[in-house]
Amino acid sequence: MVRYRIDVGYANEVKPGNIVGAIANEADIDSCYIGHIEIFDDFTTVDLPEGMPKETLHTLRKARVCGRKLELQELKKEAAQPKSGGSKPKPKHRKKPSRKEQE
Repeated sequence: MVRYRIDVGYANEVKPGNIVGAIANEADIDSCYIGHIEIFDDFTTVDLPEGMPKETLHTLRKARVCGRKLELQELKKEAAQPKSGGSKPKPKHRKKPSRKEQE
């Protein structure tokens, strides 16, 4: 399975059934091949079978759910992880060294 991002979310009042229906109808994919769906405020992620034809992906980019284009695009692993600022996070609580430890 490959994880994709689509441009509809809770703000668009989308539900998992809307997404499954659109993908199944537009791409002629049986719903059992549609994997995990996670809905966020502004977008949704959905797992779809690996190796889908380019024509199918193109069709899904133009498909509409709740009046919005899906704009389906593969979610890269780097994009799914928070970016590192290059420095390690500092501990929240630091114990001050005692006078004996300072000497």
